[in-house]
Order: sequence, then C-alpha cells, then structure tokens
Amino acid sequence: MSGSASLISIDAAEVIRGLPQAARMSEWGETDRDLGWMDLTIFSDHIDPGEYSRYAMYDSAGVVDAARRFMRCVDGPVGDWFLQRDSLTKLVAQARRPQENAVNDQSPRAQLVRTTVILSALNGRLADAAGLMGWYLQNGLFGRVDSYEQATAFDAALRERFPGYAQARTLMS
Repeated sequence: MSGSASLISIDAAEVIRGLPQAARMSEWGETDRDLGWMDLTIFSDHIDPGEYSRYAMYDSAGVVDAARRFMRCVDGPVGDWFLQRDSLTKLVAQARRPQENAVNDQSPRAQLVRTTVILSALNGRLADAAGLMGWYLQNGLFGRVDSYEQATAFDAALRERFPGYAQARTLMS
C-alpha cells in the first residue's frame, strides 16, 4: 500500500486548455486532471513506510497495521498539507516556496505557480496573480518543465484573456 495526495483545479484546467501551445509547459497532458494539476505530496514524505516507499503486508495483521498507518497519515500530515493550501492567500505563499527535490535549491513548482496565477485571476485577485507571475518571470528559476519563453508566452496569453490582469502586470512592471 502506498499513497499520495494531489491538488487539482478543474477551473484552471479550462483556462489552460485555451492557451496557445507556446504557453504550455512541457509536462501538461490533455486531461482536466493533468492540465489542472497543481501540487502533490507522497505519503512516504511524511512517515516511514518501509522499503520502496510502500507498506509491506505479509499477512492479515500486516493489512490492518498498514491501513492504520495510512489513515494516520491522511488524518495527520496529509491533512495538514491540504490545510496549508486551503486558500488563495496560502497558495500564493506556497507557490513562492522552492519545491522539494528541485533542480536547484530555489526553483518553485512551476505547475503550482501557473495554476495559482490562473486561480487568482479567475477570482479577481489580480494583484496576487500579477505579483506572482512577475516574481516568477524575474527570478528565472523554471526547473525542468518550464522555460522563460514558455512562461513569457503564458503571461502574454493571460494578459489577453484577463484585461484586469494585463493592467495589474503593467502597473507592477
């Protein structure tokens, strides 16, 4: 038994679906789940599941123990992980944090940055959207799935889609 939890936004996926190809990241798929994927946590990051990041179950007692450990993780650290992402304010803060196992020590999770920018724009939080995107472009730490060119095309596409975002980006430049 192994586990993970993902944060996905179907609303962001709808916006991403309408983006030009040049504005898309290399790892975005075509399904709403892929397009709207924001962040992920693997249970083994929170508890020691044993060898190969899975709970080994050799007999019926092992199944019960594994299920208990799994649910303790859901009720504890994974629940806390979701609580750290349960508002746009918290998502903006999380988006600026370096991702675990980053290519370098500082690169944020590109998917989380981009989907948080979209969600902020969709919810009228234009200063948050513009500020986060400006920060992302300026810091230049795009990791493996994004690039300056793709992020710039993404910014341009959002400026066309959200006129208020375009004004906020201009004011912050």
